Amino acid sequence: MRLLWFQNGPGIALGYLKGGKPARSWTSWLAGKLREENELHIAFIYPKYHEPFDYEGIRFHPICEKHWKRAMLLGRLPGGGIPDRRIRERCLDLIGEVQPDLVHIHGTENPYITLLGHTEVPVAVSIQGVVTVIRHKYLAGFGRSYLGASNRSLLHPVSLLTEHSFRHGLRELGRMARREEECLARCRYVIGRTDWDRRVASILAPDAAYFGHDDRILAAPYYEARWQMPQKGVPPVIHTTLTNSYYKGFETLCRALVLLRRAGTEVRAQVAGLTTTDSVYRITRRMMGREFPAGQLDMLGSVAAAANVEHMRRAGIYVLPSHIDNNSNSLCEAMMLGMPCIASFVGGIGSVLHDGQDGLAVQDGDPWALAGAVKELLANPAEALRLADAAREIAVERHQPEAIILNLTRIYRSIVHE
Repeated sequence: MRLLWFQNGPGIALGYLKGGKPARSWTSWLAGKLREENELHIAFIYPKYHEPFDYEGIRFHPICEKHWKRAMLLGRLPGGGIPDRRIRERCLDLIGEVQPDLVHIHGTENPYITLLGHTEVPVAVSIQGVVTVIRHKYLAGFGRSYLGASNRSLLHPVSLLTEHSFRHGLRELGRMARREEECLARCRYVIGRTDWDRRVASILAPDAAYFGHDDRILAAPYYEARWQMPQKGVPPVIHTTLTNSYYKGFETLCRALVLLRRAGTEVRAQVAGLTTTDSVYRITRRMMGREFPAGQLDMLGSVAAAANVEHMRRAGIYVLPSHIDNNSNSLCEAMMLGMPCIASFVGGIGSVLHDGQDGLAVQDGDPWALAGAVKELLANPAEALRLADAAREIAVERHQPEAIILNLTRIYRSIVHE
């Protein structure tokens, strides 16, 4: 088949564009397997002008402006960037040029979904996160008073105008949610992974056929390594992987650390994906004041897969404190390593982790329950090992690359034949 993907970034081609090593994400591993028996084209929005190019057997099509410097500056202002209409026109032109058997849009957050209803080529849309629901849960961790926080400074006036402001992020989510709702109403084929995204899709895309698919091929180090229980006497460490987002639950984790300390259990947390300069770190510190557990936090920043595996293997428990999520990559990675896992029972997490069977689920935004779950696993190492082994078993079954490719290919053929 000739396939045309629209995705959120260049994926594996980022290294080619930046002159470094190939960048690997879950879509990169999926694309690498899929192109072995298919002609694969990948389109993505890119801030600099670049001609189409071939890389690792895949044809890449950057969607960009010739006057990219001006477009990049405009993109930092509310309502800036390439207009949706122009992106839709370029997507349609690309469909006419490539002549694909099927178009696959990864995610509903970008303007690619505006082409729904404007082409005769079958278009399948994968649910990653659902912007409409993320916007609804956006203020779950912090109040509106912290929306002005930016990556520059909490009081920097530019934060009110640029994309670095969480206030601007909320406005953008509102715009994206309206686009998502309008376009998904015209969608005919939805590919999802969890009971949650299936149920949400039945409301936002009521006329679409839904195809269930475990489409996460993890990075190789997570398949190769295995977690082991830390030795007795080693101070307890929990691990989490977060982004600098308003709704990922970093403040819940910090409050849980304080509660554990008060209860006589001194626990450290290592946080991949965040640094002390990130907005959520600063506003959490500001909100908690003297109680902020700076001395219990190791902020790891951006970590490559192999290094992250080593950090996780040294930890005793994995925690996902998010206020909303679908199929969390980092939770899947921890389960593949065979770690004892605790996760907020939100979104699609219930289809990934089953409370009491292969992990523990707690209410989001509840630091007391999170702290209690951590204490429970630390006090019962045999139970922690049982949950870890069960997590590993289900993850190995769920993330088999060959089965994932076979299932996705069947979905593609089913849509094309229809």
